[in-house]
Amino acid sequence: EKIPVVLLYNVDPQWTQAEKEEVISLSTHLGHALIEVGYSTIFVPIADDDIADHLHPFDPSEHIIFNWCESLPGLRHSEWLVAKRLEMLGFTFTGADSETLALAQDKYRVKVLLEQAGIPTPAWRIFRHGEPCEWDHFPAIVKPMNEHCSAGITRESVVLNQTELESRIPFILDTYQQPAMVEDFIDGREFHVSVWGNEKLTVRLDIRLRDNVFYVLDVNPNADISHEASMACAAEVAGISYGQMGSMFVRLAARRHPVFGKMSEPQEPAKKQSAIKRSRAKRASSFKEPQAS
Repeated sequence: EKIPVVLLYNVDPQWTQAEKEEVISLSTHLGHALIEVGYSTIFVPIADDDIADHLHPFDPSEHIIFNWCESLPGLRHSEWLVAKRLEMLGFTFTGADSETLALAQDKYRVKVLLEQAGIPTPAWRIFRHGEPCEWDHFPAIVKPMNEHCSAGITRESVVLNQTELESRIPFILDTYQQPAMVEDFIDGREFHVSVWGNEKLTVRLDIRLRDNVFYVLDVNPNADISHEASMACAAEVAGISYGQMGSMFVRLAARRHPVFGKMSEPQEPAKKQSAIKRSRAKRASSFKEPQAS
């Protein structure tokens, strides 16, 4: 018997109707995929900041939360807070914990950790109000220090000279009310590298290649897992269906569940299992549609 899943996602009342419908459509697609591989899935949209009230009907000992809630409506940079409240309520959930999400939100701390680990990452510097715009690597890219999902990044973010840099840094400082990060712009092939299954680690690395060196641009502990995003596309190429991918996330989370932990070891997707068996043999001779409101 498979673990009951509560699919948690956010629908901000301030969004346009088109934005609400897009999120509901993506969530419905994921829910259908989980149902098709055998999971009883309940949809719980979050339109306010009271997660406890929305999850009151569910027993943490009997459910896994599929956490697709990227923020609490009206609270910026609150993805980590969603996870923190789930932790306080005693729920086991997919994806990263609150500490990891808070860390990933801070590009400065991520950069420091990458450098300490000896992982190549583009040259960078943080600029705040009142500091001279001293930088000599062009082209460069200017981005907010504490945003994700490419927020604050447009064509104008790539600057080619000092004049453009001195215009873009104040724009970021004033528009986003946070420090600006300037990086060496890596004009090369980009790779989205998904890592999942090592204990509780699920992450996507954004990497670019220049002069045979792979540079880590960003680390996304809760990357976009919608059916048309890079992680799902990579899984499909590897022979893993969207439902199987979602199932893997649920079973990885279930490893940490106090009840399901001992009976939820992730298994190879069926197609992949068959390929492995062939290789070894050769070597051996109630779901209700959510609606926009």
